[in-house]
Amino acid sequence: TYYFRVCKYDGSKCTLTSSTYTFTFAPIPEDPAFVLRNDKTVTEPGRVLLLWDALVPKPVMLYVLWSTSDKPVFPKDILDKIDGDATSYDTNDKLIPGKSYNFRLCKYNGSTCTEYSNALQVTAPEDKP
Repeated sequence: TYYFRVCKYDGSKCTLTSSTYTFTFAPIPEDPAFVLRNDKTVTEPGRVLLLWDALVPKPVMLYVLWSTSDKPVFPKDILDKIDGDATSYDTNDKLIPGKSYNFRLCKYNGSTCTEYSNALQVTAPEDKP
């Protein structure tokens, strides 16, 4: 939420000030066709491979978001940025084995996030004894 007021400036100070106005941007929508999946064949400790179908139209960029909250949000939870024509993201071994993470992607148009994928909870694979 943004708060703003207008003032009449006489050259040295405000002489008259308007009431305070507020503005709140609408939340970023989730695109039901933008489905994030986990490749469950990946079993290396701490590694997760996220997959999705090619996006049309192709966004300028995608942000990979992650958090322990249910639905990661832009820009607070940015993990990485990738090209808009990507269809996968590999965390390699950045994650703590056995820990649960919530992932989400956002379509970035060059100035802001315009739509989210679904949120996906994944537990990073653990070491096999």
